[in-house]
Amino acid sequence: MNFEERKWLRHTRPPWVDDSDPIFITFVGKIRWVNQFATPDSWNCIVNAIDYLEKQKICIPMLLLAMPDHIHMLIMVSSHVGIRKFILRFKRVCGYGRGIQWQRGAFDHRIRSKDSYAEKWEYILLNPVRAGLVTHPDLWPYVKKWKRDG
Repeated sequence: MNFEERKWLRHTRPPWVDDSDPIFITFVGKIRWVNQFATPDSWNCIVNAIDYLEKQKICIPMLLLAMPDHIHMLIMVSSHVGIRKFILRFKRVCGYGRGIQWQRGAFDHRIRSKDSYAEKWEYILLNPVRAGLVTHPDLWPYVKKWKRDG
């Protein structure tokens, strides 16, 4: 299956958008269908990258899930850093010394309501079920939830 090269996304937050608006972000490996992220070692690096960026006050994570060829997250990104820089920093910290091949950019979507937040939360958790990797979301080992409301 051939995938078209995606157009470059700007990843800018309008000035009227609050820092407290969660962002749904998907990072994709450059080579689809190759497991770069859903292994114990990779998952440890992903979680450590988010923990490091949170300690740097760059983001506030809410939900993180790794699939074999992509990563989903619900996260708040500090406006002093911005979404674009967060994406670059996450990829750099997460992939340091690991040889991860990323697709350029990432997909980001601002969450505008509690209903949308709940829908994205469920979408992310059901991703491994829809992919046939597990029969129930609680069985997927590559997920981390923080106790925060959207």
